[in-house]
Amino acid sequence: MSFLYRVYDLTFELPFESPELGDSIDPASAAPDVIVTFGAVPDTIPAAALTGAYFQRTAAQLRLDIPTIAVYHVRDGRAITIQPYPNAPESAIRTCLFDSPLSALLHQRGTATLAGCALRLPDDTAALLIKGQAMLGVSTVAAALWQDGFRLVSDTFCALNRRGKQVIALPGLRCQWLWRNALEQAALDLPPGFTWESAPRTHPALPRYRIDLPEAARWTAPLPVSRVYVFNFGREVAVKKVEGVRKVELLNGLIYRPLLAELNALPTVLAAAQADVYELFYGSEPWFARDVAALLRAHFLNPTLEAAS
Repeated sequence: MSFLYRVYDLTFELPFESPELGDSIDPASAAPDVIVTFGAVPDTIPAAALTGAYFQRTAAQLRLDIPTIAVYHVRDGRAITIQPYPNAPESAIRTCLFDSPLSALLHQRGTATLAGCALRLPDDTAALLIKGQAMLGVSTVAAALWQDGFRLVSDTFCALNRRGKQVIALPGLRCQWLWRNALEQAALDLPPGFTWESAPRTHPALPRYRIDLPEAARWTAPLPVSRVYVFNFGREVAVKKVEGVRKVELLNGLIYRPLLAELNALPTVLAAAQADVYELFYGSEPWFARDVAALLRAHFLNPTLEAAS
């Protein structure tokens, strides 16, 4: 049995139900753009352009081995084969699928992915919150913002397409994956009925939990990108506008999992530099999430603001 879902402006046919993607759609309503199946994955990819300990890739294929979970074979932007390891939890197989394999597939189709998330602004454009440095709590800040009335377009990575001169942010998963310590230290509200014991995890051994978004917090249509905020370490919380070539330099280095994807979507990343680009500086501790969210909220409403909190 297969299930159809709509995500990143594509229709996926999957061999399992995926609550991360919301409700499945009627199989008669659309032909799949991407087909995901279980099956055998080849041991090697001939003439691989780049290889590592756990991956091999060409411009059109990726073989990715995630130990104890599954081996994924992504090809031609249209198909993914999954070969699970024995006793791998299906939830972990899904979580890994929606990360690097999905990002690589989008790149194969010419869709750029940047590490971070996208939020809808009141003027029906998208603001991208991008991880300039790892583990900066971008998702935690986004959670504080959607709990304050903004709507989440995507998390983990932003998927970007070009339509004419516009760069478009595509709607992603209907959930977030957040670390328990970040949720607790940022004092974020948990969904009704949520318990640590029953909540799905990315992996049974990791305290990273799936938070399903309420309908009012989701945005499920593509939006033009008007602003980009790149998160970096700083001694104080501040927003500074970036001009000139620095905009391109910032975005060019922030492609999601760059070793796993042919960078044929680079022109889209560079086009995103035509938006207003800002660097947002703050400390790395997750309990600053609400302070950063408050500054961003004010900046969303008044983009001429350039101040430190």
